[in-house]
Amino acid sequence: MTKEEVEESEKEENLTFAKEVLQIKLTTYSAEAIAPFIPLIDSAASAITEIIKIYQTSQYNKRICNSLLDRARLSEIAIDQLLRRRKENEQKFKNQVWYKAFHRFVVVLDKIKTFGGNVSQLPGIKSFVKAKSISDTFKELMIEYDNVMKDLDFTMAIANEQQRQIDNESIKDDLSEINQFLEKIDDGIEENNVKMSLIYEEVKSIKSMIRADKTEPIEPKRIESSKLTEPAVGRTGDTRGNAPFIKRKTYMNAIEVACKPISINDKVDELKKFKRHLAIHIKATQSPNIIQFYGLSTIDGNTVMVLEWAELGNLQELYQKDNKISLELKVHSYFLNHIFFNFDNYKFIVTHAVF
Repeated sequence: MTKEEVEESEKEENLTFAKEVLQIKLTTYSAEAIAPFIPLIDSAASAITEIIKIYQTSQYNKRICNSLLDRARLSEIAIDQLLRRRKENEQKFKNQVWYKAFHRFVVVLDKIKTFGGNVSQLPGIKSFVKAKSISDTFKELMIEYDNVMKDLDFTMAIANEQQRQIDNESIKDDLSEINQFLEKIDDGIEENNVKMSLIYEEVKSIKSMIRADKTEPIEPKRIESSKLTEPAVGRTGDTRGNAPFIKRKTYMNAIEVACKPISINDKVDELKKFKRHLAIHIKATQSPNIIQFYGLSTIDGNTVMVLEWAELGNLQELYQKDNKISLELKVHSYFLNHIFFNFDNYKFIVTHAVF
């Protein structure tokens, strides 16, 4: 076996037939009737592994993905039996018609993998104009799968009334919410795309500065601590995080700000790097979609970054705290998570996108 083949086998080692395939590859199997099927079995194993991962990481249509997982597991059992009984199945391996059917079986598994990848994540769902097309594609794939299982005479084929009922319930439950949402955003989706494109371009520009690391360090504005006063009315959440805490203050008796303690290394190289990062931060906050950076100050002996106050915290904190968010907010979360990034200990968070 080549190094690449070993690595691929290790990825699929959790499948029931993985050890059997590996054993065949490690022996001289070229004379065996099963030899032409090994590449196809490898492809099937890869598809099955991906379908399992898709189910485990699915954000949407979890029940549909569960039905796809059923097919993947059945395929795993079928291949396992085929390998363990390869002596009894030699005539099948020598049959060209059966070989073509097995090839179709692998193609169908790959289609199921692609479909599952699409319907389990938002970008893929958007490729289906209406939820009904998800349902139609699912049903077509299941028919295709059942037919090829019969052609291969795999006895564990599950084309029965009970399974069809389970599938129908899965589709109904998953697509009801998706369908309502797609209809709801249909009219405004173009406008949202334009807004997101503008924000994306802004953040892409900032990221390019970070990668290039050519931004000249500048001296950030220093804010007198006397200009940072306690809010007239205290609120829950005025102090956040762990010690040293982020505190809400009022800047010049008008602007609510967050005072975030930071540690500055006095070494020349580290100080220069820190100032360069601040320069990027200052440029970034020229965008209305980025939390504003006002400057540095000193509070209780600590150097703090003075930032625009975000009432609900940054987006990452908001979505981590609240697990009961609607599908629409999950969609917004998806978009915004893709334009959130970190460098060193600093975070730029898009906070003012309006949908």
